[in-house]
Amino acid sequence: MRADRIDGQSSGDGLKHPARRLSASDLDRISRDRVSYDADAEFKRPVPKPEGYLPDDTGGRTAPGVAPRERDNRYTGTGWPDGPAELVSPLRQDGPGITLRDDLESTRWAGLDWALDSYEAADGDRPDAIREVVDRPHFYDPTDDRSPDRYGDPLTRPDGSRIPCLDGPPRREQTRQGWAGDCGIIAALGAVAARKPDEIANRVRQEDGSYQITLSEARGSGGVTEPTGRDIELTVTPELPVSRDDPSAPACAKTQDGTAWCAIYEKAFAGIDQTWTAQRQVAWMDDWARLCAQDRARDAEKPRSGPAPTGYVRLHQGTTPWERAEVLTQLTGQPAVVREFPSGRDEWSLNRIIRTQLTEGKPVLVASRNLRPEEDVLPHGLEDEHVYEVTGIEKGKIILRNPWNRDHPEPMETDEFARNMSRYYSTLM
Repeated sequence: MRADRIDGQSSGDGLKHPARRLSASDLDRISRDRVSYDADAEFKRPVPKPEGYLPDDTGGRTAPGVAPRERDNRYTGTGWPDGPAELVSPLRQDGPGITLRDDLESTRWAGLDWALDSYEAADGDRPDAIREVVDRPHFYDPTDDRSPDRYGDPLTRPDGSRIPCLDGPPRREQTRQGWAGDCGIIAALGAVAARKPDEIANRVRQEDGSYQITLSEARGSGGVTEPTGRDIELTVTPELPVSRDDPSAPACAKTQDGTAWCAIYEKAFAGIDQTWTAQRQVAWMDDWARLCAQDRARDAEKPRSGPAPTGYVRLHQGTTPWERAEVLTQLTGQPAVVREFPSGRDEWSLNRIIRTQLTEGKPVLVASRNLRPEEDVLPHGLEDEHVYEVTGIEKGKIILRNPWNRDHPEPMETDEFARNMSRYYSTLM
């Protein structure tokens, strides 16, 4: 029988129908269907953020050389406490890192009208770009004795010259987390530097002693974050948080390999809450209220309380996979997504899914799970509740990079990866 013919087949009427020759268009359609078939399509569905989902990277708040966090502060529950947000004004601030509590009984949304007017206007009324000056975002966390205690100028060398922002193409090895618990931000910066270095290089420039950072405004819905088409232009001053014990070095993101771009970008993300819409600020208040309730539920030694923090202190609270997807969009101007790794009998396809994303130049950010009550540490050198970048797969094992720029975990087999990492991951679409 010819290969381009279909043998006679019986139909529901019980009759044998004659074979027919496939036309050129039929063959072309079948060829296209085969090419477009995606065996992993069911695992690429976006995952909307579950109600009450809180940062899953709060464990990675201690970089090498800094005293370990107290174990009483770990979270060992399986759910996220829910509670009403305490409404405070995010616009006025009283003391480092803490927003001022206003009397809002009669005007609950006092102080937020400007945000609605500026950012929620009709598209035709919106400015071409959002512009803010990021000078000294708040850095002092009253629950953390390791907080920086002042601003300094660690980017200026003793001879008066300044550490360059870039020295050739940016590299992931030039990113290193410091005091702030923002491993998700630093991991994203390293991942984009490795996969799309031109995005990092083209979005920062030095100008009149400060730095101009251009990010893409992003909006998320249903697990997908997309650029709005507007830019966020931030003028970032060179002063950075430091500690009295070492005022010549940044306390937060470090200056690695003689470059300052990672520390400058981190400061931009610390100050980006100045551009938030009213809805975004209220959502952060809700999350903060839940974090405070979580601390009370586990009887933390130094529970979080009070109004929602801003600046570096906000970054210090960690990120969710959906916030990390937003950062990827802000850094690249491309849609990003949160997906769920396959599990159970489909777990074997996990490596293929990761390899496909990396082959296409798309960063993959993952977080380790929390500690169980009977555990002191995670296996394979993993830090609990810490964000890592997936850098590759070698001999069937998944390779992770620690944003501390050291203490990278051991390569893991697929089943070990699935047992010790969060099921959600952030990547570009």
